[in-house]
Amino acid sequence: PQPQPQPQPQPQPQPQPQPGFGMPMGFGAITAFGGQCEFAGQCRGLQTVNIQSNMFELGCAEMGSCSGLQLTLNIPPSGAIDYIEGFRFEAPFAAQGSTITINGGFLNGIEIGAITCEVMQSCAGVSINAP
Repeated sequence: PQPQPQPQPQPQPQPQPQPGFGMPMGFGAITAFGGQCEFAGQCRGLQTVNIQSNMFELGCAEMGSCSGLQLTLNIPPSGAIDYIEGFRFEAPFAAQGSTITINGGFLNGIEIGAITCEVMQSCAGVSINAP
């Protein structure tokens, strides 16, 4: 008797992560509601975001995940936004050489809930401005 050919296993489709807070989203991971930057170079370069809620929060989770980020946050003039959840820098040099500029919020002012530097050097070279 001849051996029967064995069926080849068919590759199963893998679920693809959907963009959202806390999931890798690639370049431009920062949205109007915030972002979680989870790998080196993910959130870098020039980015401008028009904030849409008081829940904006930016997390830079890995070394270099926000390095070189030049982020401008625009607050609408309506006065509806008066709070930013905050900025979390969770790894050494997570945002080295980064600048965050907050524009607007002149009606009520803007309160930042927290700027968290979770480990030594995690906020090294970060500048946050509100001209």
